[in-house]
Amino acid sequence: MTSLPEDQLTTQAATGLELPYKQFGKPYKLTYEFADAMLRRRTEELRGEDEELNVYMIGGKYSNPGAGNTPDFGADMTDNPLSDIWGANAYGWDSILVRTGVYPGGEPSHAPTMIADDVELAVEWALKREAERERERVRGVEAVGA
Repeated sequence: MTSLPEDQLTTQAATGLELPYKQFGKPYKLTYEFADAMLRRRTEELRGEDEELNVYMIGGKYSNPGAGNTPDFGADMTDNPLSDIWGANAYGWDSILVRTGVYPGGEPSHAPTMIADDVELAVEWALKREAERERERVRGVEAVGA
């Protein structure tokens, strides 16, 4: 049996008719295509060119209640291997599963690129990885020019 949203099941039970619907959001490809297009557009606005993007999907609970007017994002940013990690992996983005959110530990249902203890460590890892990618790119350019 196909798993249907609750409103679909209610409509079907009440009327006997199937209510057509289209589901959006993570992990569906259209969501990632939209996010990718927005990131590319913003990158071009800031840098004046469309360049290769390495996107890191970081899921975890983040809270910074002592930062004045900074909102508490704890309820909004959660790590869910089924949607965040699966969707990022399927779209070709790097995925980082953070142990501070809804992830209970153990073997995740979808393997992330990396598992981090908290959001700060996830961001540090992504920045180090980008720095290494840039060093490799520069070495490649230098080798071609030599």
